[in-house]
Amino acid sequence: MPLDFGEIKEYNSTRGFGFVSSIVRTCGRSREKIFFHITKIKCKCLDLAGKLDRGHFLNVCFWYNTEKTSKGEQVTEIWLTAEDIPSSQRNKLIPRIEELWHNIQDTPSWLDELTLELFGEEHRNQLQHIPGL
Repeated sequence: MPLDFGEIKEYNSTRGFGFVSSIVRTCGRSREKIFFHITKIKCKCLDLAGKLDRGHFLNVCFWYNTEKTSKGEQVTEIWLTAEDIPSSQRNKLIPRIEELWHNIQDTPSWLDELTLELFGEEHRNQLQHIPGL
């Protein structure tokens, strides 16, 4: 599945699982919820895992890949920053993010922030000045 970015919407610290929203795939509407298990977090981010186990999950965002399983779509891998994402996967985001810039009437702050993190200020400034935006 394509790389996505989302915010944790629910987390059950007793059972060690939760749901992350899909922001890029749903163009910022944050409606789709994807299952994740704490083991996927622990293998990359022990500090974040501890925070989640203490019940602190509000405003926690990360990049992730998913796979479809018999139980539905699940997070398979996470990254806390765009710099942590392997470049081969990060490069696949370029056309998706640029397409979002072309198809959104009012640029949401999340798109501006993601573009800045992924591509830097110069590319973000170029996208902000696309005719018709």
